[in-house]
Amino acid sequence: MLIQASPVIRDDELGLLGEYGLEYLHPDPVCHFPLPDGESLTIWRELDATCEELARLSPRDADAYKRLITDYGEARVAFSRDRNTPPGRGPGLDALLGELPRGGRWRRIAAESAWEVISREFTHPKVRAAILWLAMATVQPPDRPGTGPLAYSLPYGRQTQSWTVPRGGSAALPEALLRAIEAHGGEARTGTPVTGLLLEGGRCAGLETADG
Repeated sequence: MLIQASPVIRDDELGLLGEYGLEYLHPDPVCHFPLPDGESLTIWRELDATCEELARLSPRDADAYKRLITDYGEARVAFSRDRNTPPGRGPGLDALLGELPRGGRWRRIAAESAWEVISREFTHPKVRAAILWLAMATVQPPDRPGTGPLAYSLPYGRQTQSWTVPRGGSAALPEALLRAIEAHGGEARTGTPVTGLLLEGGRCAGLETADG
């Protein structure tokens, strides 16, 4: 799911989605929350449908959810750029957030915990539980400082991309990568430990393997 924000997939840099047969499915509904008292909540791909569902419990929280999705739309490029830029190859997250119109606000959110964001933005306990579950999708403790952006990015990602799965199962991605490698004259060898890199002019031109 998180790879959807990577330029490799988002911009199809390697042709995996076009030329090499990779296809992602976007289920609708996105997810369904059965609750202990018999109530339930459903997240749909269509934002207004999700907000109508939340409004059954709390119109205020439905408005807060729409605002959360809309607000993250202005900051997601900065967070995505930070995740996809190797350290030292570009500005860090703090600098990227500082360039935003509400940069100070996003810097504060980046330092907060997911629970601080959710408890401030939402009031109904069942809505809070649903958003908190989404924010925990990367298995980060929601009370840990620095997880604040997850309260935005995970709901935003599920709302816009759904619980994305590759057609044919998880192996579809490495299989598409293999087809791309072979189409460019490459070869994949499994069970072959790499012992070193062959450098030419400061670039990697090959590999040394344990079997020579």
